[in-house]
Amino acid sequence: MKVVPLETPPPARPRRRRLWYRFASWLVRVLGRVLFRLNVRGVAALPIEGACLVACNHASFLDPPLIGAVLRQREIHFFARKSLFNVWWLRRAIVSLNAIPVDLGSVDFAGVREALRLIKNGEALLVFPEGTRTHDGNLMKPLAGVGMLVARTGAPVLPVRIFGAENAWHRKRKFFRPAPITIVFGKPIRFDLTPEESKSRETYQAISEEIMRRIGELSL
Repeated sequence: MKVVPLETPPPARPRRRRLWYRFASWLVRVLGRVLFRLNVRGVAALPIEGACLVACNHASFLDPPLIGAVLRQREIHFFARKSLFNVWWLRRAIVSLNAIPVDLGSVDFAGVREALRLIKNGEALLVFPEGTRTHDGNLMKPLAGVGMLVARTGAPVLPVRIFGAENAWHRKRKFFRPAPITIVFGKPIRFDLTPEESKSRETYQAISEEIMRRIGELSL
């Protein structure tokens, strides 16, 4: 397995985003600045075109909307637990914001197939290698799932680290509270694999661990 750094793309016109997505992103950015003093670094590293996995540590429920809002270059897709789709108004809202229903308690083959389809169609997908929210703000051991998506598609990976979100909305709290949040974007990378490596679960885990290592290197 070889990790290939990618050059940061030159500035380009953002891809066209739907009106509702643009409005929701704007609203989240405003609330982020007011409630969380949201600070963003390195966001220009996101590839404007083509498939990309945006890989971030998972600190709170705030992670997907905040990251999606600050990525103004293009729309992103993200996983959301199936139970959220049981409420009709919430289902309509998150579907319009590119949510993919997934059963977090088991391997969801339908969710994986949809993720592979989106990546192969050149979309950007937000993923959390750890698979669940942190208990204490520290990075956790990643699962092999993200590595599998990378190996199956060959898509580049953009490492991202979010700081402070666990203080704003800890997994044990029912509601968020004001607290500073900073999002740091790294440089995109690509994994160069042999045909044998691209089918190996050991490789999937190694890819996920390398991604988490890159996330861990990002600092305030």
